[in-house]
Amino acid sequence: MSRFDIHVQKSLPGFRLDARLQTDAARVVIIGGSGSGKTLFMQAVAGLYRPDGGHIRICERVFYDGTTNLPTARRNVAYLFQDYALFPHLTVAQNIAFGLHGGWRNPGRRQLRGEVAAWLERLHIAHIANAYPAQLSGGQKQRTALARALIRRPTLLLLDEPFSALDTGLRAKMRQLVGALQREYGVPLILITHDPADAEALGDAVWQMNRHGEEASLQAVSAPPVTPPAAEIRVNGIPLAEPHSLQLLAALAETPALTTVCQRLHIPVKRAQDTLDGLNNLAGAALTRCDGDKTHLTADGHAWLARVRTQAETFRQFLATHNINPTELLAMHFNISTRNQLKGTISAVQTGAVNSEIAISIGAHPLTAIITRASAERLGLKAGVEAYALIKASDVMIGSADIAAQISARNAIPGTISRIETGAVNDEVTLDIGDGNSLVAIITRTSAERLGFRVGQNACAIIKASNVMIGC
Repeated sequence: MSRFDIHVQKSLPGFRLDARLQTDAARVVIIGGSGSGKTLFMQAVAGLYRPDGGHIRICERVFYDGTTNLPTARRNVAYLFQDYALFPHLTVAQNIAFGLHGGWRNPGRRQLRGEVAAWLERLHIAHIANAYPAQLSGGQKQRTALARALIRRPTLLLLDEPFSALDTGLRAKMRQLVGALQREYGVPLILITHDPADAEALGDAVWQMNRHGEEASLQAVSAPPVTPPAAEIRVNGIPLAEPHSLQLLAALAETPALTTVCQRLHIPVKRAQDTLDGLNNLAGAALTRCDGDKTHLTADGHAWLARVRTQAETFRQFLATHNINPTELLAMHFNISTRNQLKGTISAVQTGAVNSEIAISIGAHPLTAIITRASAERLGLKAGVEAYALIKASDVMIGSADIAAQISARNAIPGTISRIETGAVNDEVTLDIGDGNSLVAIITRTSAERLGFRVGQNACAIIKASNVMIGC
């Protein structure tokens, strides 16, 4: 049975809604112009009025089917209104606490304070807990309304034009926050909007509300994305998949538009950006360049793609000639989860009684790693050897451009912030360090706000030498 199975029929003077929606997607976005019936449809799902006919089933639970019509309170639906509907006479903390009244449990005063405090911290609004709605910015109002909606552990989250009152930059941040919270708590979501950017960011399934005269209905625009299998190379009848990274580069060589390519390959834009950053680091050169909304392959990128595909064909022929089962080789292959993988050349090795200090050049930047002497000897590390520096994103600190002179960490690498991905708790900051290389850092949302990071800002990545791993 589908996660959402909804058919709403409602007649009003001069207007008739007959809208059907059935999908197993967790996040549904309904787009359409003003007056098309989007809000009327949402209000029926919330139980704010009784439809004339049809049915409303959410996760196999019947809200309405003609004989059953659950009251709004029993549906346990959280509804985030366009104007947030905060109580003007209550503080931020009191507004959030109100979400628990009449919910599925009635906690004591001490427990109530604890839950509210947790959500204040979670959405980074603890510092305005005692402020009133009239004193809040648009983003603060929305975070307050979102905390009030989620504190009651709803079975369904309904969002009615939630970002329309925010400026462009804040809209993007709030989309990321809502998406992160929805994924974390697993609550199904329906969002209505007229902004295609909302649909692109949050729509696992997108539906269009169409109005023709006095009639309005829903039509599916897109289904939940399904990642197709990678292109196959068969060796002795056994498939050997071409990596998605090569498919991505090949597609960009034909169509230098990342969003279009991602839609064609059914992969998220964020995943594609991370893949390109990783390829640039591992190749030791910039394989792609951004020019406005276009992403082009550089000359190095075209050459690298051709070289890798030639090597892949040679490898395929070798396997076929020697009758080797490729699955035996694939069983020996493993992936590394470390976000930062940088190709470089070892410039010096200093050996101690227990540890060795490895100096590796990453483009124009020197990087120092401290590893055990036994590991350095086992890997055969010496000056002139090509190697990879592996650094977890959580081990990278980001500071102002002049912080290098004020800290004791061995590695301070300057760069420019090229991308910031905002999460519910942490932010992911990507630093362009030149020569096609980048570093990704995971820092707390509070730290990012306090430091005021922005795209295009000069900054410095700080990495302890003991947090740098070496591979070759």
